[in-house]
Amino acid sequence: MFPVMIITPRRGSRIMEETELKREIGLFHAVIVGLNGAIGIGIFLLLDYATLLAGQAVVVSLLLCGLLTFFTMLSYCELGTMLPEIGGEYTFTRIAFGGVLAFVTGWLVLISNVLNGALGSIGFAYFLSNFVKVDVHLTALLIVFLVTAISLRGMKFAEAMMVYVFIAIFTVFILAGFLHGLKCDPLSNVFPHGLGGVVSAMVFTYNMFFGLKAIIASAPQIKNPEKTIPRAIFLTTGILTAMYSLIAYVAVGVSGELYVVPGTLLTNSATILLGEAGRVMIAVAGIFASLMTLSTAISVQASVITALSRDGYLPDSFMSVHKRFGTHYKSILFGSVMTAIFASTGMVEVIGYAASFAALLAFILVNLSLIKLRMDKPFLKRPFKIFLYPFTPVLGIIVAFILLLIVERFSAAVGLSLVAVGLIIYYVRMIGYRRFRIAIGGANVGIGLLTLLIRHFFEERITAVFTSQELALWFLNGLTAVALLCVLTGLLNVLSKE
Repeated sequence: MFPVMIITPRRGSRIMEETELKREIGLFHAVIVGLNGAIGIGIFLLLDYATLLAGQAVVVSLLLCGLLTFFTMLSYCELGTMLPEIGGEYTFTRIAFGGVLAFVTGWLVLISNVLNGALGSIGFAYFLSNFVKVDVHLTALLIVFLVTAISLRGMKFAEAMMVYVFIAIFTVFILAGFLHGLKCDPLSNVFPHGLGGVVSAMVFTYNMFFGLKAIIASAPQIKNPEKTIPRAIFLTTGILTAMYSLIAYVAVGVSGELYVVPGTLLTNSATILLGEAGRVMIAVAGIFASLMTLSTAISVQASVITALSRDGYLPDSFMSVHKRFGTHYKSILFGSVMTAIFASTGMVEVIGYAASFAALLAFILVNLSLIKLRMDKPFLKRPFKIFLYPFTPVLGIIVAFILLLIVERFSAAVGLSLVAVGLIIYYVRMIGYRRFRIAIGGANVGIGLLTLLIRHFFEERITAVFTSQELALWFLNGLTAVALLCVLTGLLNVLSKE
């Protein structure tokens, strides 16, 4: 039994609650948790788009993503072993920064899981269509409601079985590929679309590693967390990187030029290797992966919504527990409705980019939290300390920032709009509380940064509206000045000690 201390800043007070959680998860199960969280629909839907951008070099994109994920996961290792509590990223930033940054981090984690859940439901519909003719949009909605109903009853999918089936299917796929022979060696031409293609593809492939954070979410239940968490994260990162890279290597090598149509890469490769049985095998794996993605996303959504509600950022009603099933049913329903809204669009590319956008922002905040806690609270016990500090967290921040800049503009606008919605919720919830001034400051900073990013991403479109280049320049400069003023006044409000 291990006492977990949770600081709940509700209505300006600091309430210390202790929750005793049984530590029952060992190293093997922790790795299964990480694989179950990370393995999902991304390898089926996002790999195709990444291959269109990078060509054969998509294998390089995956290897680089694995390496960069490893560096960011080092930050998770230190923070997770230092603070093995409920809340994950939200807890890290709450203790490091508190206030608006903590809320934004929780909101970003929520949004990324909502969007990943939407991807899972769309993927399920696509793969089910291999067996029966279905309407993709309607089926995506129905599977969200079905998994929600199961989650409300507290029933869980067999995590280990899902992982075993997925690994078994793709082990057969990889072995068949090498035994059959490849049409081309994907590593013979490393940059067919240039280095820019490899980097652009990483925005998609990076999303395929985000689920590793599930290990941190389970930290309160992991035995000997100071040793088990780092080992589980390192093992899971290595397994995922090797598996994803081998799958991409075989798929691209076998399919040749057949991968140009999104949604066909793995199916075409498996069909070439194993005939109709291969097509069915990939469809079954896709259905399993879709359900894994969706069920994990709904579970994480509910926990984040409940945590934000507990700390006063969302309505109290989201903490309600179902009397019969013992689940946070209102949190589950709210997250599922958000998932269903995005799933109904069927916009795989936009949702994939926006999910990466939200997760990359959260990654930046986690690395900043590590640096802040190292500087402000060096006395905290750190069972695991990352090596090459501060190089590793700074590298994680720089890489995430670069990837943010190359996110497709419309998808970036969707992501920024969702962040803005979160800031509005934060602002509204803080009205009437002692943190009113801080909320105003946070809103100003958010609006200012949003305005600057819109100016950067849409400069050409804004300029095209004006008949005179001089007028356009005046408008853009004025927009920049207003944005900087918002950021400055916001920071003064947030940082003021009065």
